Amino acid sequence: MFERLIGVFAVGYLLGGLATLWYVRGKPASSARSILGKFYIYVLIGALMLVSIYFYYPFLALAFLIVALGLYEVVVNRKRSARHLGLSLLLYTTVAAGFMAFAWRIGPEEIMLTYAAAVAMDGFSQISGQLFGKTPWVPKISPSKTWEGFVGGLSLSLLLYWGLQGFELDRLGFLAFLLLLLAAQAGDLLASFYKRQVGVKDFSRLIPFHGGVLDRFDSFMMAGCAASLWSALVTA
Repeated sequence: MFERLIGVFAVGYLLGGLATLWYVRGKPASSARSILGKFYIYVLIGALMLVSIYFYYPFLALAFLIVALGLYEVVVNRKRSARHLGLSLLLYTTVAAGFMAFAWRIGPEEIMLTYAAAVAMDGFSQISGQLFGKTPWVPKISPSKTWEGFVGGLSLSLLLYWGLQGFELDRLGFLAFLLLLLAAQAGDLLASFYKRQVGVKDFSRLIPFHGGVLDRFDSFMMAGCAASLWSALVTA
């Protein structure tokens, strides 16, 4: 499974690079630089994640860094009352605790699969939405999201998992992966809701062309939290 996942990421980045180069043809130079810069950083982050997960212990340090920087972003962006700050911190620390438990208790292969679920749901949803999106899904939270994007992202991600399993049906594994996908989408929506509440486009500018740490890892954190919960339930 681990080798298959590495192969899927490699093919995905290659196809994504070719698609990005095709997309920026004829674009103004400044726009092309921004699009290419975002893709390059995306690949760099992905490579860093894959290497750290493979060796496991670097991932523990990276997970702690993600949680710490995410906490910083939550605090500096919360400009409302102390009551709302308290609720925001309570929710964030709950998710962060689940994510750190995931990083500590789950093995590298499961971590890799969880990361793949978050990336696949995000990528396939964007592609499906751009190609077929017409029906708004949650316009008050994220106006760009559509039902077509959500259903397409979910379906293609599940198809990817089926392929990783050699097109054999593992019902428990299938259900677990579905949970990861839904959790990843929930994390994305929760982050969008928070940003809308505080009136910001991005959590910060810590990651060039991407915004903040939570802009990049919101889905993964929630999926990791779900994976930790699932692991606790099935091993109880």
